[in-house]
Amino acid sequence: MTLAQAFPRRLAALAPLAAVLLLAGCGDLPLARDPSAFQAAEQRAALLAESGQHLDAAREYARLANEGLPDQRTRMAALAADQYRRADRPDDARRLLPAAAEVTGREARLAWAPVAARLALEDGAPERALAALRRLPEGLPPEVARTTLALEAEAHFALGAPREGVLALLARERLLPDESARLANHRLIWRGLQAARSAVHDSAREPTDDPVLAGWLALGPVAADAARNPFGVAAAISAWRERHPGHPAISLGLVDELLAGYRSLMAYPQRIALILPLSGRQAGVGLAVRDGFMAAYFEHRPDDQPRSEIRVYDSGDQPVGVLYRTAIQDGADFIIGPLLREEVEAIAPLAGQVPTLALNRLGQPGEAPSGLFQFALAPEDEAAQVARFASQRHGGRAIALIPEDDWGRRMLASFSEALEASGGRLLEFTTYRPWEQDHSGAITRALHLDQSEERRRRLAALARTRLEFQPRRRQDADFLFLAARAEQARQIRPQLRFFFAGELPTYAPSAVFQPGGGSDGDLNGIIFPDAPWLVDPDEAMRALRAGIERYWPGRGDRLGRLYAMGFDAYRLVPLLFAGVPEHGLAAVEGMSGRLEVGADGLVSRELAWGEFRGGRPVPLAPTQRGPQPVPQVGATR
Repeated sequence: MTLAQAFPRRLAALAPLAAVLLLAGCGDLPLARDPSAFQAAEQRAALLAESGQHLDAAREYARLANEGLPDQRTRMAALAADQYRRADRPDDARRLLPAAAEVTGREARLAWAPVAARLALEDGAPERALAALRRLPEGLPPEVARTTLALEAEAHFALGAPREGVLALLARERLLPDESARLANHRLIWRGLQAARSAVHDSAREPTDDPVLAGWLALGPVAADAARNPFGVAAAISAWRERHPGHPAISLGLVDELLAGYRSLMAYPQRIALILPLSGRQAGVGLAVRDGFMAAYFEHRPDDQPRSEIRVYDSGDQPVGVLYRTAIQDGADFIIGPLLREEVEAIAPLAGQVPTLALNRLGQPGEAPSGLFQFALAPEDEAAQVARFASQRHGGRAIALIPEDDWGRRMLASFSEALEASGGRLLEFTTYRPWEQDHSGAITRALHLDQSEERRRRLAALARTRLEFQPRRRQDADFLFLAARAEQARQIRPQLRFFFAGELPTYAPSAVFQPGGGSDGDLNGIIFPDAPWLVDPDEAMRALRAGIERYWPGRGDRLGRLYAMGFDAYRLVPLLFAGVPEHGLAAVEGMSGRLEVGADGLVSRELAWGEFRGGRPVPLAPTQRGPQPVPQVGATR
């Protein structure tokens, strides 16, 4: 009998683990009878793993899990899961990894706990990772201890506990064989402090008698601020070095490495042109981007090179093609702009002579000219991020409420495509008329309340009597995507509550949040992605926002997304000017989001997440968000 015949179709996805269980009681297996053959097969799997053939190693370990003795099967299944993970097959890894309750015996726990912890961290569940590591036995071999202490530290940093994270890595450092390994461990501490974000400011004030720990915690705010605003990093690191002259981060070379790395990131071209609408209908938008750009420019205080010369061209009253040629003739080494999509399309045939960061995208996807980079605050990207994020948190079955306009159609197309790519399914979408106030018809159709009412009518007709009845909304949807701006969402959200859908997780794009307004209690419960500048600011952002508020009251909130875009545009200049490698650029923790530049020149943004509570947006805690990549800003190799 085949495995497919032995198991129902609904369990076919569990085939790797099912095979292990099916063979668990079979004692008449070749490898189970021959320990030397089993050992030789395990050595072959280990060699495959060491040579980077992770998929082949996973399959070999899975075979051993099927054919080994009972005390071998759990360990082999854990090793197979680890190799599937390394082969970028996380779903297979999760299916094959035994449950915690099944893991007994020292060797099985040594193999299982690190894999379970790593998968938990990749799932954005650091508490689960720590729980897995607590199942390790005492007296760990050094190589296992080194791995598990790094995982423990990563979990603590993700939970906003930098002190515990640093302590774990300091314990790991005592197990490392040489200075090169200890320097690599220092890089882990630096990146962990960046991942802990604002929590490092509190931990830096905690008293400690250990000068090494105190030095690391004092470096935490520098690391966290560097992730968003690198312009003062060199000065801050130099000041830290003067206060902690004997610290290992200095003697082993991390500080010099950081200083060299950040100075290279700050190598700006001599002349930068900025093409923006500073007059006409789009003047407010252009001025906000310009102000953000200039704020970054003045934050940057180069200590070993002259400032770039900035020349601004107003596209509000002249053809953008003329301005683009003029900027090149004026000697621009790098051009930022234009801002509007039709303007980007106008300059695309001219691009290539000078590296250009356009602040929008070409209308039709395709191959852009070499040297043309595209950075847009595109709502379609937000819809795709909602699909991925919400399906991971709640499940992949979604319904959507979409406005009857071009914006709504674009949002729906992006959302449904990303949802399907994530393994989810759009059960149904319903359109509403954004110019109307009563959306009950669209809501009842989306929730199938109209079908519930129709069933009541049929039953009442059959019974020939009046029935006590409360409509029941559909129960098959995991979440609702509400493509709406703030004005429409204020009308729709209360109506959703009225129609029994107040508890259905509801997601919207950033347009649902209108910065600078008053309390928005009608929006409570809506989750949305937005620029970190607005929904999840760290200490560096708060300091910049305070400066903006001092000079331009209200502008930092009202036009915050555009201001953040201008700030990030300045940050991207030296990275793009140096050239984008084939694999793209490492992520930059920006004011407008976590930015990545692909080899195709497109700048993608991963946004922060907020939820309306008490009428105002509050950031989702890291453990509520799903997987969070560790920032790779600063010392990386």
